[in-house]
Amino acid sequence: MKHDDLGHAISAYDRGLEVSPTNFQCLYNKGYALKQTGQKEVALAHVRAALRVEPDNNDALLFCAGIEQELGNTEEAYDCFRRVAAKGVARSYRARHQPARFQALLLFSPLSGNTPYEDLISDSCYDADVVLILPGHRCDPQLVNADVIVNLVSEADLRRDIVEQVANFVDSLEKPVINHPQLILGTDRESIAQRLAGIAGTVVPATIRLDAAALHQFLSSNSLPSFNLIARHAGTHGGDKMELISTLQELRAFAKEAGDRPLYLTDFFDYRSADGFYRKYRFIFVGDEILPYHLAIGDVWKVHHVSTRMADLEWTRREEQAFLERPHEVFGTKAMAALDAIRREVGLDYFGIDCSLDSEGRVVVFEVNASMLIHLHNTGFEYKTPHVMRIKHAFERLLEQRAKNTQRSVECSPSQWSNASEVGSQRRLVR
Repeated sequence: MKHDDLGHAISAYDRGLEVSPTNFQCLYNKGYALKQTGQKEVALAHVRAALRVEPDNNDALLFCAGIEQELGNTEEAYDCFRRVAAKGVARSYRARHQPARFQALLLFSPLSGNTPYEDLISDSCYDADVVLILPGHRCDPQLVNADVIVNLVSEADLRRDIVEQVANFVDSLEKPVINHPQLILGTDRESIAQRLAGIAGTVVPATIRLDAAALHQFLSSNSLPSFNLIARHAGTHGGDKMELISTLQELRAFAKEAGDRPLYLTDFFDYRSADGFYRKYRFIFVGDEILPYHLAIGDVWKVHHVSTRMADLEWTRREEQAFLERPHEVFGTKAMAALDAIRREVGLDYFGIDCSLDSEGRVVVFEVNASMLIHLHNTGFEYKTPHVMRIKHAFERLLEQRAKNTQRSVECSPSQWSNASEVGSQRRLVR
């Protein structure tokens, strides 16, 4: 929504609140609009007022928690998240046709990084419930009613304790699991660089993780030869807190600014194409499938689709469309084989890779993890939508295949699950 439209919306909600000062929907919607304009503190005041009207509204609690989190109010955010978690299901998504073919349970932690899921699961053949995983909060595995579990917690750099908590929980369920948390633990940037380094047909820049304070202390009394490094804060994605470092002074300043946050240092590999542009390809791995998601073409090394000039350059859109329709022709047999070797090494059911091709046709690996975004907001790039739908349908098939294993088990021994089914129908996940 444009800024002017947000202003009109806020004015409309103000008129509504003049008539009914405690109208929940006006308070909530005005808070949402204010948040969109960057007025976080005022937005928070309105959503808190909405919660005084409807204290148990999940959407308001989650929205309030998100703002508190952004403002650094850790305890207040946790309290809102805890209130939602205590009720069991945080959000429910119904299948496009009822009855649903199966039931999925999605595990999400607001205190960690997660696989973006809303467009991935929308308008699907299955029902899905989302529950929150929080430190200090226990979910009762006996009250889970689902055919397949989807672990969304995907951040291996920060809060590894949460990943381990999810691992313990899913192991207690004895259900099929998509992206088992133990596999997530091996996808931090340093581990990925080490694991993929020996794969034929790839270029995997060396990456190390270290404490920023220790680095700053070391640099204060030591010198380094000339270098080109990418420095980034651990646990960040999308180009945030990431810079190309070429001098000792720049590295010192970056380490000092990071404070006590852990950093990654990665060798910079100049992947610029012969025409002077940088190309970053994204594939999504779904089960055994390797599916193209996008190609970002930019004139600077830090390439992100949203920040390129592709909306104004028709040739770049034509090239992206050609890649999406015929990725094997762009990458060739050897590079596609390298991608398949990466798929087998990582071992996750669903994850993504950002990469490029060097002049020899080798896959230059930038990032591999389960935190990759896919979405359906493709205005100006409508040719992307069918390929996003291919990913969605592949994910749906993957879940359905796993869910059938559970359903067969139930059919084989109905008495074993009869009591659990009755309890689950009353309340899917509590405590």
